[in-house]
Amino acid sequence: MIIGLTGHSACGKSMFCKIAAEQFDAQILSASTLLRKILEERGEPISRGTLQALGAKIHDTEGPTSIICSLLRKARESQLTVIDAVRYAEELTWLAQRPDFVLVGLQTHLAMRLERIRSRNRDASESNLGVDDLRQQDKQPTERDIPFLLSSASDIIVNNGTVAEFTEEVQSVLRHILKRHRVA
Repeated sequence: MIIGLTGHSACGKSMFCKIAAEQFDAQILSASTLLRKILEERGEPISRGTLQALGAKIHDTEGPTSIICSLLRKARESQLTVIDAVRYAEELTWLAQRPDFVLVGLQTHLAMRLERIRSRNRDASESNLGVDDLRQQDKQPTERDIPFLLSSASDIIVNNGTVAEFTEEVQSVLRHILKRHRVA
C-alpha cells in the first residue's frame, strides 16, 4: 500500500509521516530529504527556495516523475509506504496507475501555516516570513499543482487544530485506508 501526501508547506505532512511510521510501521519516502541530500552533496545552501528550485529543475530536466521514481527505487518491501510529497499532476497520474496507491491531501489555513513555519526553525529565512511571502511560495512551480492534487485526493485532513486532534484524524484516516484496501 502506497499513500502519497500532498499539501502546501507546514500543513502537517511531516507529522503525518511521523505518526504513520511510529504507529503503523510505515516506510517513509521523503522528496525533501532526497533534495536536501543532493544540495548537501553539492555544498549548496538548504532553504525552502533552494529545495523548490532544485525540485523544479529536476522536474524540468529529468522528467515529471523522476523524483517519485527515484524514491520508489530506494524503497524496501513494506506493507505501508508513505510518500512525502506528491507535488505534480504528472506524479499523480503515474502513481494512480498502481492499484495500491491512495492520495491523501492535507490542508491548513494560511495563518496557521505561517505560524508553524516561523516556529519550526528549519532555516533562518523562514523566521521573518510574511503572509505575502508565503503566498508567493505557494505560486512556485513545485506548488502550482497542489490545488488540483487536493481536489483529486481520496481523503482530506484539515489540520487547523491541536496536535492531538491531528494525530487522531491521521490514525482514523490510516485505519480507514488500510481497511478499505484490506491491508493487515
